Amino acid sequence: MKGPDVFQLERDGDRYVASVARFGEPFVQQELSGLALGDTVYAGLFVCAHNDTVLERALFDNVRLIVPAPEDFVPYQDYIGSLLEVLDVETGRRKVLYTSEASIQAPNWTPDGRALIYNQDGLLYRFDLATRRPSVIPTGFATQNNNDHVLSPDGRWLGLSHHAPEYGGRSIIYVVPIEGGTPRQVTPTGPSYLHGWSPDGRYLVYTAERDGDYDIYRIPVEGGEEVRLTDTPAG
Repeated sequence: MKGPDVFQLERDGDRYVASVARFGEPFVQQELSGLALGDTVYAGLFVCAHNDTVLERALFDNVRLIVPAPEDFVPYQDYIGSLLEVLDVETGRRKVLYTSEASIQAPNWTPDGRALIYNQDGLLYRFDLATRRPSVIPTGFATQNNNDHVLSPDGRWLGLSHHAPEYGGRSIIYVVPIEGGTPRQVTPTGPSYLHGWSPDGRYLVYTAERDGDYDIYRIPVEGGEEVRLTDTPAG
């Protein structure tokens, strides 16, 4: 391939795989096996103009060295840290904003584009894009939040799913002001996992288990009777 803008080199023991692509296209791969280079291997980046009369300048972007998770890695039990990053969907350019040894989950943009809201260790955090610093959003008793949280269309409210001890640890949906406060319960029972807020701001849409079946439900933000939107028997 000529002119790729994505390059990836992978090592697995004595096996090496080079993958190149242009943005938006599949990788083209070349594999080399049986190359015994020992335990310590150095990797570098270089460019060649193929023309000794021309001086060119090259820029390498988003260069990373990634150590894969161990083979016995158990998701949601073992953790290897997190990168909070943003992706330009038009160009494919990625940018790491923040690193953490903890598990960062479900970043959501605030409507004004100034911050990201994410879950970490049962708490919700606001990551300010200007200062590049996270701060805890106080949510009172709700300290066992999972990654099913949603911002209201106007950015003033935050819906969250908290594993409430009084409901046997099942996930219950609450709403709280975006700056934090005491959560107000919305769903009457659980497990209920929040996934959407209607554009008009009137309803919450969520996945819930009722009588052994998981389906999609809708409920007014103020609370009240929930409406079952799907009816598919499933375990």
